[in-house]
Amino acid sequence: MQPLNIFNTLINPDKNVKNLKLYHYSSKLLIPQLVGSYFLINRKNDGDYTKHFAQVFTTFTLMNTGYHSYVSMSMILNDYLQKLFTSKHIINSVKCSNAGLHLLACVGYVKHNIRDCTYYQN
Repeated sequence: MQPLNIFNTLINPDKNVKNLKLYHYSSKLLIPQLVGSYFLINRKNDGDYTKHFAQVFTTFTLMNTGYHSYVSMSMILNDYLQKLFTSKHIINSVKCSNAGLHLLACVGYVKHNIRDCTYYQN
């Protein structure tokens, strides 16, 4: 894949068929993952195996939620930015900011989940 194609796929995930298939598949998993994470996090006094499983499960839930949010926001931005601005530089800057902010948020949530969660402390 060319570097320019990777960049276009990154800032326009809704124009890539593989990304859309992954988006629709992951959206079916969101509610079960969120419910499962909620119940696993609230089991603070269980053994180490449950705590480790909760950490891994919640990390995947956070990554799925972040990906779903990123693609959804990209779709909204694609619809409205083209109506508001004619400059490709402004549109691409906003789309890059969207990708960067979602990546930053996902990394922060996963880091918090791995290091600082109260259910993981003894």
